Amino acid sequence: MRQIYVSPNTAHVNHLRSILESFGIACTVRGEFLSAAVGELPPIECWAELWVVDDDRHDDADEILRRAAADGADAGAPWICDGCGEQVDGNFGECWKCGRVRQELERAG
Repeated sequence: MRQIYVSPNTAHVNHLRSILESFGIACTVRGEFLSAAVGELPPIECWAELWVVDDDRHDDADEILRRAAADGADAGAPWICDGCGEQVDGNFGECWKCGRVRQELERAG
């Protein structure tokens, strides 16, 4: 078993676990309940840790997480909804106001 990611954000660590498991990579999260020990232990020692169970899958998991981070970083600029004219943040695929799907996603789907 090898550690692949550490963060103070337990929800993010669990999200990454879900991504890896969707690719068939078994993972476990350690330390997700240690935040109550901050003060008694150094804060960094209380961060949630993501571990890949099979050492042979660590490199695959690392590549998947790199791609996931790159996809999230490339969310793009805000866009204008064709349906209602509302400005929507680039990481959203649907307009929050009227629910219309982003034009680029309609063409791709």
